[in-house]
Amino acid sequence: MSDVPVRELGGHAPAGPGGPSDRVVRPLRALVVAGHASPEPGARVALEHLQLPPLLDLELRLGEGTGALLAVPIVQAAARTLSEVATLDAVISE
Repeated sequence: MSDVPVRELGGHAPAGPGGPSDRVVRPLRALVVAGHASPEPGARVALEHLQLPPLLDLELRLGEGTGALLAVPIVQAAARTLSEVATLDAVISE
């Protein structure tokens, strides 16, 4: 999991690149997770445009990607659940 590229879409300025990327490469949206809802208006507009529901909405204004860092364990747990938890079909076939 450590080789997965990560890009935080934070406040107004960092959120901008997500919009054009979505228009150019539609499948990108399936690979993006919105870690948190920034209270910055530009970030909210970008998430709405990308149709990405944020995992967290804590009204953080700390900067430095704090909201994204708080979302990392949630994303890691979801990825591990999808890849490591046995399915009912696998249990039945054993």
